[in-house]
Amino acid sequence: MKRKYIWFIGGFIIVVGMLWSLFRPEKLFIDKQVNEALPQTEMQSMKTKQPQEQVQDQVISAGQFQNGVHETTGTATIYQLADGKRVLRLSNFSTSNGPDV
Repeated sequence: MKRKYIWFIGGFIIVVGMLWSLFRPEKLFIDKQVNEALPQTEMQSMKTKQPQEQVQDQVISAGQFQNGVHETTGTATIYQLADGKRVLRLSNFSTSNGPDV
């Protein structure tokens, strides 16, 4: 009887641990904000010394998020930097937390 009880408790702990790692319920109460500037390229930093030749980042495309399974709001903007690289920027982005899939 005692041996069955130990196996049951051990199995229960393993199942709870697996479910916890899949769904991470503590993240329902954690909000993380990130505020980062667009990356500066070497060309931009060199050209800031010469004000007549300042290069601006160009907006290629922008759009609003649409709600799907999770409520989501915000704007996605794709920028073309002076060195030709593209950067995706999420502004005022907010979504409900879901499991990592």
